[in-house]
Amino acid sequence: MTLRLRPAKPADFGALTDVVFRSKQSNGYDDAFMEACRAELTITKDTLAATELWVAEDDGVVLGCAALDTQTALEGEVSLFFVDPNVQGRGVGRMLWTTIFRLAHQKGFQTLVLSADPNAVGFYAKQGFVEIGTTPSSSIAGRSLPKMQLTL
Repeated sequence: MTLRLRPAKPADFGALTDVVFRSKQSNGYDDAFMEACRAELTITKDTLAATELWVAEDDGVVLGCAALDTQTALEGEVSLFFVDPNVQGRGVGRMLWTTIFRLAHQKGFQTLVLSADPNAVGFYAKQGFVEIGTTPSSSIAGRSLPKMQLTL
């Protein structure tokens, strides 16, 4: 596998949305749950306007993505961190993290935050994030997600 990272572009919307949905659903969520998350997980031109979204690909095939957003001058938020379930454990996530951390340092961030899927808390903890509370789900009323933070 020859991984390459690059900024997302409009031509990626369909492939990115497909990877995001397959990655999320690989956590065991049913079709009704996934439908409730459709608007939040669909990559659009608004997504690109609001985030710095990066694509991991191999020979033109989208394998994952991650976004870094500015919250304050000293804090960034990681979002849309997804890896195709067929290639998890093969370095795609590590390459995305390396890029996110490099960008965060370039921007002068002192902390990174994220809202974690409960099934991904262990993965984020391995990257150095700690739970600092909860945040409401943007898709499911009444559902709370673990809020995590990393001091850089």
